[in-house]
Amino acid sequence: MLSWRRLQRLFTDTGAATAPVIALLLPACLFAIGGAVNVSLTFAERARLQDVADSAATGAARELALARADTTRIVAIATAIARARLGDDPAWTVATKVIDRQTAVFVEISGAVSGTIPLPGGDGLWSVDVHSTARISAGPPICLVALDPKAPRTLYLEGSATLTASNCSVFSNSTSPQGLTSQQSASITSSLTCSAGGKVGTKINFTPEPLTDCPPVPDPLADRPAPADSACSVMNRVVSATLEILRPGTYCGGLKVTNGAIVLLSPGIYVMRDGPLVVDGGATLRGSYVGIYLRGSTSTLLFATASTIDLTAPKDGPMAGLLLFEDRAAPDLREHKIMSDNAHTLLGTIYIPKGRLIVDATKPIAVRSAYTIIVTRRMELYAGPNLVMNTDYGSTPIPVPQGVGNLGGKIWLEN
Repeated sequence: MLSWRRLQRLFTDTGAATAPVIALLLPACLFAIGGAVNVSLTFAERARLQDVADSAATGAARELALARADTTRIVAIATAIARARLGDDPAWTVATKVIDRQTAVFVEISGAVSGTIPLPGGDGLWSVDVHSTARISAGPPICLVALDPKAPRTLYLEGSATLTASNCSVFSNSTSPQGLTSQQSASITSSLTCSAGGKVGTKINFTPEPLTDCPPVPDPLADRPAPADSACSVMNRVVSATLEILRPGTYCGGLKVTNGAIVLLSPGIYVMRDGPLVVDGGATLRGSYVGIYLRGSTSTLLFATASTIDLTAPKDGPMAGLLLFEDRAAPDLREHKIMSDNAHTLLGTIYIPKGRLIVDATKPIAVRSAYTIIVTRRMELYAGPNLVMNTDYGSTPIPVPQGVGNLGGKIWLEN
């Protein structure tokens, strides 16, 4: 590129005869240089704005993937993301909308950028218009995955047990011909029920009929870091026949709530290290924004028949969206039992990658939860519970962990 210093030297070194020629050429040279600079700046600004539009469309599409997310909220989210990146600059107009039957978010950013070098005959403004469309994959949200790859009865119901997952999908990863079993008058109602192997049951046991030979669903929470461990805060804690407020920490030897006691858990993470969490004897356990980490080989869960359970997962921090998290180093197939007839609120994700989750009650479970998601090695329902897997994700500040709860988890951009 021709610099000002080189142009000055050219004038000095050339004779008077060439000066008029240079004088004629100089404006054209300057026009070309200025135009090249302005075009370069415009391209750079266009690239920046495209990145903003992509981020806004993608971020809003993630929200759109959540069941019941309304379009007004999605448009507001996309606009807010774009404005946060653009700042208060009034030069840019942001237009967003939900399109194609609520399967995509469209974002357009338009305006003008000022050229660094003014050019003759122009106002110094260069128009820029970028747009981005983020699409979400089709399919119902995932609300239950039974991970065992081979065992019969990986997902098992008997008696009059009911699994109600009307707006979401249920998966059994077992390739066994009996990997998905619903017998007697037990039933599964879902948007989609899928078995990697076969299924046992008749039309009365499934609504709709399950698909078989489905590809297994990899553990959607396999990359989620386990909560940090720490020194013991409490040892062998038993709360009996009293009302107590407990604080987050590491409960070595576990925690037992019994004999009509009422325990209120303050928000935070509760590590049950080398001991179970037991609620029995007509006791009550309540807590908002709490996460429970079952750490060690003897840390199991028991919500007994006469207990009352009312728990919601954290809305932020390392266990955001996770109500229960089982140690991945725990022995295989330990039993975790929900037998309570009054466990109406279990809001969040229950993650038991090594154990068996047994639900054996006579009343609805989790029915008052905005959402409940379960990822477990094996899932068994006995007697007559109705385990309700709600999907009202938009009604709670508690986030859904990545990989579950959304419409397949796939988002792609079209520019």
